[in-house]
Amino acid sequence: MTEPALPDDLALRPVRDDDIDAIVTLINDDARATVGFAVADAALVRRRWLVADGDPTASATTVVAPDGRLAGFLHVGSDPPHVEIIAIGATAPAFHGRGVGAALLAETERRAASLMRLAAPGTEVVLHVGMLAGAVAASALATAAGFVEVRRFWRMHLVFGDPLPPATVPPGVELRPFVTGRDDRAVFAAEEESFADHWGTTSPDYEGWRRHAGLDEPDFDPSLWTIAWAARADGGEEIAGILLASTTEREDATYGYVSVIGVLRPHRGRGLAQALLLHAFAALRERGRAGVALHVDSDSPTGATRLYERVGMTPQPRFVVWAKTLREGAR
Repeated sequence: MTEPALPDDLALRPVRDDDIDAIVTLINDDARATVGFAVADAALVRRRWLVADGDPTASATTVVAPDGRLAGFLHVGSDPPHVEIIAIGATAPAFHGRGVGAALLAETERRAASLMRLAAPGTEVVLHVGMLAGAVAASALATAAGFVEVRRFWRMHLVFGDPLPPATVPPGVELRPFVTGRDDRAVFAAEEESFADHWGTTSPDYEGWRRHAGLDEPDFDPSLWTIAWAARADGGEEIAGILLASTTEREDATYGYVSVIGVLRPHRGRGLAQALLLHAFAALRERGRAGVALHVDSDSPTGATRLYERVGMTPQPRFVVWAKTLREGAR
């Protein structure tokens, strides 16, 4: 079977430092044309999709037209132990219907086959491709290539209207702000532990987490990062939960955004997650935000969707993950 190829007038080119703005525009134009909303900004592209072992050409590429316009973008990456490979791609609306998407999917599988060699022998390796919910043409391509839909993610949002209920913190727990340089590794460890039972969790190492979270960026703002500290019987304290938020959501710039909320297993079932959310909502409202949003696995094992609905948030379909097993083996 002949693999789909790019049209003759288009070519793959490694990503350059000056491509970021064009890539953001391409991704958002594609998203707006397909489902009606933007999904990317320069920080997201730079932190998550253009860095791979210090070399942005190792996992990201563009499709370029003869006049220099970007027709497509592709990122294929994997963190140790390399049993999950994740890909994201986009095609500029002006090039829809020309086979760019099919060619990028074929290129995804070629790159994934190379990354698979980094996984330990005998382990199962799965390729996950992220797409927009409602992207009919992309879904058809994935199905034809042997992928199956495995997960859906929602955007949950709340417009700030009536006064918010107070954040009732469980006894023995105190909410305190994150302190840069002191709490970094503790928050990383807490995020790892609180999401250990979530689907598809293969987190980056500490340095990768710092990069993804933007801790070393000049514009990093930790003022909306909150840690719930719980008293221990021995007189010490431990992290019971974390909430990481920012003042601006990519999809709606008038909204604040909660990127991470996690409660460690021993502290679940006491209302701490709701307290963290309401605390963040109040802070965002004080800063003049019109509302707040977050993304959640629609099949969250911790019942997160029910929590978000209890505090007034409404679900909207946003992303779909498609999967293809590249190699059978031990999980």
